[in-house]
Amino acid sequence: MANWYTADLHFGHARIIEFCKRPYSSTEEMNAALIRNLQNCVGFDDDLWILGDFAFEQASDTQKFENWFHQPPRPKASDCGQSR
Repeated sequence: MANWYTADLHFGHARIIEFCKRPYSSTEEMNAALIRNLQNCVGFDDDLWILGDFAFEQASDTQKFENWFHQPPRPKASDCGQSR
């Protein structure tokens, strides 16, 4: 079992690609890469702590992030901030 920590994922935040020079051409590509990278690193029995700015989208779009959030590796504890 390992503890993993991350912050400022900014799922769904199109402008973060430009602001932080992330190497993606779309939010869909970025979201998929973030999920894939987390699933490749964090084991099922590991603890994943998300320390803020999990997602940046309209309230009507949050269901897809909630679905991901409840898939393995599922964060066991989190402090999810929301930037607007």
